[in-house]
Amino acid sequence: MKDTRKILTDSIADHQKAIDKAEKELAKLEVTYSIGDRFKTNSMKHILGQIKGHKVAMFNLRNGFSHSGEVVGEVVVDDVHAMTEKDLLRCCTCNPVRYWDSRKGVHCD
Repeated sequence: MKDTRKILTDSIADHQKAIDKAEKELAKLEVTYSIGDRFKTNSMKHILGQIKGHKVAMFNLRNGFSHSGEVVGEVVVDDVHAMTEKDLLRCCTCNPVRYWDSRKGVHCD
């Protein structure tokens, strides 16, 4: 009985290590966004900018406003260089489409 319990306990520990490793790899594959990225929305173009600290907002490239129409205003995020899609959608009420990736320095089409 003791041997069976140890075998099962060891097996659970091994599986947990594999799960932890897989979760880290999956996190690397998640699409993230950064300040400086540019987006097209339904009607305008915006840039994701840092206000102060962990506060960011989408700024209209035409008039510089961060709170108008489909743009919500400032939100607080964990990392301004690795924002999740959930973070991004808190900044904008529409479905923003990135057309410039500031970290890669390339257009996204």
